[in-house]
Formats: sequence, C-alpha cells, structure tokens
Amino acid sequence: MGASVAELEASIATAGGKVKELKTNKAPADEIKAAVDELLALKKEITALDPAHPQAIQEKKKKEKKPAGAAPANKPSKKELRMQERAKKAQAEAADSKKAEEAGADVFGETGVCMSATMTARRWTPIRDVAAPLVGSTVWVRGRVHAIRAKGNLAFLVLRQSCFTLQAVAAAGDGGVPKAMIGFLGKISSESIVDVEATVAAASVAACSQGDVELAVKKCFVVSKAVPDLPFQIVDASRNENDPKEGEVTVGLDTRLNHRVVDLRTPANQAIMRIRAAVPLLFASYLDSQNFVGVNSPKLLAGSSEGGSSVFKLSYFGRDCCLAQSPQL
Repeated sequence: MGASVAELEASIATAGGKVKELKTNKAPADEIKAAVDELLALKKEITALDPAHPQAIQEKKKKEKKPAGAAPANKPSKKELRMQERAKKAQAEAADSKKAEEAGADVFGETGVCMSATMTARRWTPIRDVAAPLVGSTVWVRGRVHAIRAKGNLAFLVLRQSCFTLQAVAAAGDGGVPKAMIGFLGKISSESIVDVEATVAAASVAACSQGDVELAVKKCFVVSKAVPDLPFQIVDASRNENDPKEGEVTVGLDTRLNHRVVDLRTPANQAIMRIRAAVPLLFASYLDSQNFVGVNSPKLLAGSSEGGSSVFKLSYFGRDCCLAQSPQL
C-alpha cells in the first residue's frame, strides 16, 4: 500500500529542505542531483494521488503556434521607441518655431537681397554716426554681423560697417521682442548683412569703436546671409601673424590671398585702403589750389612705347593693343 497524501507532504518538505541545504553548502553536483530526483519522484506520487494539490507538478501551457505565413508582430524595441519620441519632439519644436517665425514676420526674418527693386521710408544711420547725441532716438542700421552670442532671453550682436563697430542687444519681452527672435538671432552666421531697427541707449562697450552707446534691438532682418563655414574668421585675420600669442589662431598669407575678398574686411586692410584713397585726393587738392589742371593721359597704346617685349597685351574692339609703359603712370 502506497503512502498517503499527508505522508508525502512531510516527505516532500524534508526532501526540499535537504536540497536547499546541499545548495547552500555547495555540495557536489551529483549529490544535489540525487536529492532533486528524489524530490521530483515524491512530487510525481502526490500528483498521481491529487493533481490539484499545491505540491503537484503542474503541466506548462504550450504556446500556440502561429499559422504558417503569418506576419510576425513588429513590436518596437525600447531604443526605437526613444528615437520615435525624439523625432516627434523635434517635429513639434520645428512646428512651434515655424509658427513663432510666422507670427513674428514683421519683427524678424530673412527678407533676401532687395536689389533696389522697391523703395522704403527707412532712413539709414551710418554706424560711425551712432553716438551719444542720438541716445533715446530710434534708428535703422545696416551692417555685417561681426560677432554674435545668444543665451537664454538675451542676444548680443556686434555690427560692423567698414572700420566701425557697434554692439546691439536683444532682450525677449523688452519692447515687443518675442522669444523666438532670440533663437533666430543666435543662428545668424558671421559676416551676414542685417537691417536692424533699434533704440540708441547709453552704454560702456570697450570692445567696439562706438564705445559710449549700444542698440536696444526692436527688429532685425537678414538681407544677405553668409555661408556658415567661412575660410577664416575676421577676428583671427586681425591678429599679428608674426607675433602670435599662445592659444591664438592666426591666418597665413597664402590663405589671405586665396580669399582676398574676406581679408580686405580686416581693420588693418580697411585702414590701408582708406590711406591709399586719401593720398591721391590730398595731392589733387593741393595741385588744384595751385591752379594746376588735371590731365588724363592714354592708358592703352597700339604698341610698346618703350621698345620692350614684356607688355600687357589685350584686344580693344578687335584691335591689338597694350597697356601704357610710361614711368610717369
């Protein structure tokens, strides 16, 4: 006669305790296996007597097989879910930014090159004329973005026009400046040309030529957008290449000559060009005061005037000619 359910329960409890003890003491694997087999045999006996008993061995439910050809469930992974959330967030931010730009179209944006196609009532004030007497007045200024820094609700711009620089400040909520305008200003690339409407305010800005004033920006429009990656920065090209300081970036002569149109914007080259332009004017002014008459001599000749072979030849309305070689030129 077999053991009763109560006896099997006691035996299972004893066998289970033995298995735990062997595993805790890190007994040899064969002893643990023998104890587990004994426990399973007791559970099989109690299962045969009472399949619903808590100690009985329960049959595992078999997973339903999907029919052949059924498409697997494409459940996205956690990484894919994160990427989808980021994409949705980026799309929402782009949509909000677009709405903000549309709402502030009369305050900031990109107008594109006007090409003198239309006339406006704007009266432009040169940066060199923005000084203390204009404090409190509203002006329109056009200049290049020499430097820009935007953070939080503030954006600082340094505008440059020829040799003169002027700081402009935009504060969100001040004078109707929207928050979206700060983000727009921070994305303007250096050397872009902008139109700015602002109120002149007293300030002390040592880094600018107009050091006693600054502009409180009301409106800002990009007229001509510069490429984001310039061959070099004007700040770097303004440094002395022959005496660089530690950690400073300088621009070599070859790079300057290869991109001369950018190099001519540095303060040194601007000063050189103005001196070169002023010297002939001073000579002409003095000679004019002495009753001299200006004469425009020919610059194109039919042949070499000095008898040499090294001349600059060109075609003038189908005829061969060359530049004059007169030493007086």
